[in-house]
Formats: sequence, C-alpha cells, structure tokens
Amino acid sequence: MTQRSWRWYLAAGVAAFVLSVLTVVAGHYFFVFITGTRFSVDQWSAAGGWVGGLGAFAAVFVALWQIKRARDDAVEAKIEADERLTRELEAAQQRTVKEIEQAHARAAAQMAAAEVRHTEQLMKSDELLANELDAQRRAEQIRCIPPIWEEIANLAFPFQSFLELLQDVPSMPRTNEAAEEFWSKAEIWLRGLMSIEMGFSTAHLIVSEPHTQAALKTLYLDTRRFHELSTTASQQAVIQRSVPDLSGLRECYSTIINQRKTMTEVVREHLAQVPPLAQNDADEDNQH
Repeated sequence: MTQRSWRWYLAAGVAAFVLSVLTVVAGHYFFVFITGTRFSVDQWSAAGGWVGGLGAFAAVFVALWQIKRARDDAVEAKIEADERLTRELEAAQQRTVKEIEQAHARAAAQMAAAEVRHTEQLMKSDELLANELDAQRRAEQIRCIPPIWEEIANLAFPFQSFLELLQDVPSMPRTNEAAEEFWSKAEIWLRGLMSIEMGFSTAHLIVSEPHTQAALKTLYLDTRRFHELSTTASQQAVIQRSVPDLSGLRECYSTIINQRKTMTEVVREHLAQVPPLAQNDADEDNQH
C-alpha cells in the first residue's frame, strides 16, 4: 500500500466517523423534536458542546492531516530529487566515460597515423640514401674504367715499334750484344703490357655490376693473352733468328681494341642509365 492510498483510507475513515457521530446526534435531536420533548438549557449547551467538539476535532484532524501531507510531499519530493540527481549523475558519468573512450580512440588513431607517416618517411629516407649510395658506387665504378682504355690507346705506336723490332731480327748481327739490345727494347714493350695488367687491379676491386664485371674480365684475359703472345714472339725471334708468326698477335690486339665499343655500351646500359645516376648525369649536362 502506497502513502497516497493510505492517506485516502485514513481520510475516508475519519469522515465516516464524523458523519456517524453527526448522524447519531442529529437523529437524537430529531427524535426529541418528533416526540415533543423539550430540551433544557443544559441539553442545548451539551448539544452545542458536542457540535463544537466535533468541529474542533475536525479542524485539528484537518490541520494534522495537512501537516502530515506536507511532510510526505516533502519526503517524496526529496526522494524524487535524489533519484533525479542520481540519474543525472549516472548519465553524466556515462557521457564522461564515452567522451574519454572517444578521446582515447582519437588519440590512438592519431598516434597510429603519425607512426605510419613516420615509417613512410623513414622508408623514403632509406630509399633516398640507398639511391645516393648506389649512385656514388656506380660513379666510382665508371671512373675506374677510362684509365685502362687510356693506357690501351697509348699502345698504338709502341706496338708498331715492337712489330718493326721483331721484323728486323733477321738483319741483326748474331752477337750477344745485339741480343741484349733486342731484349732491352722488347722489355720496354713487355713492361708496358705488365703496367696495363696492373691497372686492372683497382677496377677488379671496385666494379661489382655483373655485366660490366664480365666485360672487364674478358678485356683483362685478352690483355694477358696479348702479353703472353708478345713474350713468346720475342723469345722465338731471338732463338730462331727469324720473324715469328705475328698474325695471332695482331688479331689479339684488334680484339682488345674492338672491345672498347662493347664495354662502352655495357657501362652505359648497366651503370650510367640506372636512376638516380642517369638523373645526376643529366643535371651535370644541363649545368655545362
């Protein structure tokens, strides 16, 4: 049973009690009036006292009931206010939790995005550094090849002199002095070939590009063969006192000279035309 229902039951009970008393009093006086009995002064005073007492009782009851109702309303209002405050606090707490979760989610997303950007920047930096280092290595490989061809190009006139020296062997005196003079001139040529072979050392250490390395190896082997053929021809000329067969020597020299174009194409295709080295070369050409 709720407080409001209890109030209505109490009010109905009091009203029924007052009505019953009033009914009894009114019935008593009506009976007296019908029977013709006359009230004395004391009876009328008692009747007034009963009516006044009932009115006072009703007034006190109404006052107490209003006070009780006011207190109950205050308690209910306080309870409702507390419940409303509790609901508002719970709602505010839920909103705060959601806002904190959203803030954490945004922060996590921003951190993830920043990490992705940082990773991309590192990858680009690593790639740029790798390209720059690769360009430097390729440039170093290219720079070590021209000196070899410069020395080979300088062989043209000494080679003709060496061939003339071999062809003059039959007309040389058959003396030790003539043989020593021949070997002193031949050794100049042979030392020049030895110097060219030694010039390959730097290229062998630096060049790592497979195609260029293969072309360089072929050139080196042909140069060694040219050196061996020159040594053999010199020995045969001194021993036999005749002009040795020079066709193999001339063919080997032509093979070496013809490799210049092939090696240039290999270097241009596999070293100079690979980014970013080609871009750097283009920038230098534009500056010139």
